[in-house]
Amino acid sequence: MHIICFTNNGFNLANSLLQKLRDENASVNFCSKSAPGGTVSIPLDEWVKLNFKKGNVLVFIGACGIAVRAIAPYIQRKDEDAAVIVMDEKGQFVVPLLSGHLGGANEYAQKIAHGIGAVAVMTTATDVHNLFSVDVFAKENGFAIEDLAQIKAFSSALLQENHGFILVDDCLHDKRFELCTKKNIPPEIKVVHSQKDVSGSKAVCLVSASEKPEYKDFAIHLIPRVLVLGIGCKKGKPYSALKAFAENVLREHNLSMSAVFAVSSIEIKKNEGGIISLAESLSVPFKTFTAQELMAVKQKCSSSEFVRQVTGVDNVCERAAYATGCNSLIVQKTAFDGMTLCVGFLELIHNSTGI
Repeated sequence: MHIICFTNNGFNLANSLLQKLRDENASVNFCSKSAPGGTVSIPLDEWVKLNFKKGNVLVFIGACGIAVRAIAPYIQRKDEDAAVIVMDEKGQFVVPLLSGHLGGANEYAQKIAHGIGAVAVMTTATDVHNLFSVDVFAKENGFAIEDLAQIKAFSSALLQENHGFILVDDCLHDKRFELCTKKNIPPEIKVVHSQKDVSGSKAVCLVSASEKPEYKDFAIHLIPRVLVLGIGCKKGKPYSALKAFAENVLREHNLSMSAVFAVSSIEIKKNEGGIISLAESLSVPFKTFTAQELMAVKQKCSSSEFVRQVTGVDNVCERAAYATGCNSLIVQKTAFDGMTLCVGFLELIHNSTGI
């Protein structure tokens, strides 16, 4: 949390806030030529430019107009903007100004208000009406949002109808969806597994790992991270080749790249630049396992004597996917131009970042 203030009263409130919240990473900038000795003081625009980053929380103790003008040049998109909060210098009101849901400004504002006995002023429509917030739900459960513009479409329909649906794709049957969610589903939202059960509603949230879902008329598409890319390759395979290979395999099976939870391989590939870059481009971990760990996998895998001689294990990609936690493979070992890839399916969806 990064706090900026402009008056002595604001400075006192900022320090009181630091003490109450006990945030070791918090900082205070007193934007004034008369800042007390030893107090950090840099120009407002420089402070915003330095701190306006995804994951940061900026707290302005002062007028809303100051904050609006200061952050305006740096606003990009919902999933990239910093959370911005404004407080009056008497600590009466706390207003989440930007990135209330995905950036967490609403949550932080309520935390601050509780800490100092202030009023948190919520202005987002779903919060005002105490309705389900689909972007918060996606964030808390690590689901990617296929199109950020869909947030508004779903929320608008929910506000009109006062109820909505989460339509869960076939691959998440057998209680997998219930296992993955970290947030209780409110009573105005019903979880269904068939399009016929949405009763003509426009407030439909589809949860699917498909790139192009067969269901129609959904307002928003959330993509759970349920896939693992098991990969093997010749030394020095470039990122561009590995990425194109992965994209083609997933596209052929109508699977979304945003559904990837992890990339996995054998330990001797832990420094393979192309695979590392692929995982980084997807914002997912790159997991590696020793030959002994891979051979301990009990699921049936295809076998190659040549691969065994080179790596000490008869199959890299499939065993790596299973070792990562998959119980089944959606795509078995596929080979192309010195690369092998399989796509595993996780039984239990893991919470992860990546909206």
